[in-house]
Amino acid sequence: MLPEYKPQASRGINTGLTLQVVGLLIPAFAKIPSLSIYLFAVPFVIGLAFQTWGSIAYAQGKKYPAAVGLLGVLSCVGLAVLALLPDKDEFAD
Repeated sequence: MLPEYKPQASRGINTGLTLQVVGLLIPAFAKIPSLSIYLFAVPFVIGLAFQTWGSIAYAQGKKYPAAVGLLGVLSCVGLAVLALLPDKDEFAD
């Protein structure tokens, strides 16, 4: 992976996954059930955006087009597919 993309990919993916988990946990602890769907959606969607941004950087770091990084929309499944793609960088570590 190209080193200039590592920080962006790491920040985006880690922040995105964390916000998605928070979004999934909020309804379990919400005191007002009718409000819990909104409390779930906001961090989950923001987390998905961060993860997609990080996945695009991850794909570009592996020398794939940015469109391949849109697999990040599929959350963990898309991230697993990206991780399994071979690195196109001839000097990959």
